Amino acid sequence: MTTRRYSWLRAHRRWLFAAILVLGAGVRAIDLWHSVDGRIRESWRESDEAAIARNYVREGMNILYPRIDWRGDGPGFAEMEFPLFPWTIAALYKTFGFYEVLGRILAYTFALATLAIFLALARRLLPWRGALAAGLFFALSPLIVRISNALQPEALMLLAYIAAVYTFIRWLDARAPGREAVGWWLLAAIATALAILAKATAAHIGVLFAALLWRRYRWATARDPLVWLFAVIALVPSALWYGHAHHLWVTYGNSLGLSNEDHWIGLDVFRESSFTLGLITAELFYVWTAAGAITGIYGIAAAPRAPAARVAIPWLIGAMLFYVAAIRTTANSWALYYHVFSVAPVALLFGLGVSQLARLRWRAGALRAIAVAMVPCAVGLGYVVAHDLPIGYGSSRAVKLGAIVVVAGFLLAAIRRGRDRAAGIKRSPVLAVLAAIAAPAALLLLAAQVAADVHPHRETGNYEAATVFAPRIPAGALILSSGGPCHTVMAHHVAYNQSYMFYWVDRKGFDVCVEQQSMARVDSIVARGAQFFVANDTLVHSQPGFAADLDRRFPVVATSNGWSLYDLRPAEIGAHGH
Repeated sequence: MTTRRYSWLRAHRRWLFAAILVLGAGVRAIDLWHSVDGRIRESWRESDEAAIARNYVREGMNILYPRIDWRGDGPGFAEMEFPLFPWTIAALYKTFGFYEVLGRILAYTFALATLAIFLALARRLLPWRGALAAGLFFALSPLIVRISNALQPEALMLLAYIAAVYTFIRWLDARAPGREAVGWWLLAAIATALAILAKATAAHIGVLFAALLWRRYRWATARDPLVWLFAVIALVPSALWYGHAHHLWVTYGNSLGLSNEDHWIGLDVFRESSFTLGLITAELFYVWTAAGAITGIYGIAAAPRAPAARVAIPWLIGAMLFYVAAIRTTANSWALYYHVFSVAPVALLFGLGVSQLARLRWRAGALRAIAVAMVPCAVGLGYVVAHDLPIGYGSSRAVKLGAIVVVAGFLLAAIRRGRDRAAGIKRSPVLAVLAAIAAPAALLLLAAQVAADVHPHRETGNYEAATVFAPRIPAGALILSSGGPCHTVMAHHVAYNQSYMFYWVDRKGFDVCVEQQSMARVDSIVARGAQFFVANDTLVHSQPGFAADLDRRFPVVATSNGWSLYDLRPAEIGAHGH
């Protein structure tokens, strides 16, 4: 690219950043206007958030007492993160009426604000070309797009999380003798508190903050009253809330995966390769992309002391410590959205790699090499997109391992060549060429994964079954519904509650995990008031003899899409109607 073209881009860079914001807004608007109708990715999570919002409207707006539908015969108070997101949706319902799309619009608004703040962060830490690349990477991240209009607290959490990093850096940069920049400090403390309230897992951001403070002030950090007051503001609200939420769990036995599931690392993790492979592939394919990792690693090797590297590396370390500590959850394919924490630092490293490549004086031979290499790269990428192999989490084991080997080899080469930055760039044209090829490939892979995620239909059959069953269940009747497994290879205790059938048929009641399905269990739940069983046929048949016992004891009212509705009421009641 000529100097004249660079000058034109520099002169119009504001419009380029605005174009990224528009692109991100468009991508995040995909599937924005549909209700909670089965076209959802995390069905149990979206249904729980929607149900909690609906129950606030119907049963009281006290934000301290969120209620779920799978409550059995109790009041339904549940342990969860601070329920500001569903409570705000409920407030919108009260104002505008019950339109489920309002929750998606709220999450979408949070997502646009998050993108804008990240662009500001990237412009602060990177040269403008690197900031553009980082912004594109963040705008196209499939995980960020995935939560951008989902009925999940991640959109609110990510907004506060990115805002906390940006305002914390602004506070440190603005501090000077006689000037404390209290405004930025207070915004950072409030944003951090909100992020941890929205999702307790955001607390690992403290690793980044500690690293930045240590680099700036060393031991003087421990004597700084603003640092201690920051910690109080950031942590005390979440300590109070999660203490109260745990009391709800102890009292009522309902939790959205906090106390009723195993999350933390144990010795068995080192005996089961699926833990490690699941964690690495989640990061490599859904966060970095294999190509993006190559460009990012090149950026670290070429400029390890750049501002972006000094922020992104401890940021990533904090996120990875969390992922490893909670590996029973974070290594699962259903928990991909937990990895949104590492998208922002990875995007910064990708932008750093692009900015370092832009500084090089490319000779004609190197440019020809890139052009030639792009041909097989484009062919390979087309094959990948067509068959959805290495970009999807469910890729073949060989493809995953192959990509890990390639990235690991590039990492070792970059570390070896990057010790002396200037000499490393001169002696390592292969690294620079590969990183230059990888940069556009990474963006294409991200875009391809976003396209693959468009218009999910994972639960549409289940939703159709619910619409068939709902008119056949009397209003106010308690139901029993099939739940998920009691345990998995990765966890001895699993939050098996599947909320979507309760939400869709608009009834309260009980659920039972797969391994505990038995007639004795059904009878005990009937004794507590359950009148209908919304049964998943596959799960019912997974327990020997259970399906046959059900068919002998209870009439089937309706069937649809692999589900059966059993009438659990005494014969005389079932025969004479409601």
